Amino acid sequence: MIEFINAYAGTIRTASRFTSGHSAGVDSDLSTLYLQYLGFLFNGNNIYLRTGSITKYDHKMKKALFVASKTREKINHKIRTKYNIPHDNRLYKKKLYRKFSSLGKLNFIKYAERSKIIMCSDSIKKQIKHLNNNLLKEIKNKS
Repeated sequence: MIEFINAYAGTIRTASRFTSGHSAGVDSDLSTLYLQYLGFLFNGNNIYLRTGSITKYDHKMKKALFVASKTREKINHKIRTKYNIPHDNRLYKKKLYRKFSSLGKLNFIKYAERSKIIMCSDSIKKQIKHLNNNLLKEIKNKS
């Protein structure tokens, strides 16, 4: 049983599966309530990363891939055409891998992996296991 401390006016600040950030009384059903703290959600049994954090990471990854593909087109059009160099359709992937895959040192995936180890949470592992595959799939689509 989890014991919640009242925050103000007899309510606690929680996040639900369907609505985020609503106020609920202590006597509410604890199975649908999540306690949100420092980017994590806790429901009494499992610890999760906030879905907003994962969505933000995904959006940044897709934006970086878009910029990388536009940079490739710009270089092919302006520089390679000017000097009659054959066009190269490869993306510059080194920075993408460093920022958005588990190969990098200081990025969201490494943060999630460290969190998983510190908190001994298999639910975080389940949340992040597809992120590397998403990056590879997006790179393949842009190439």
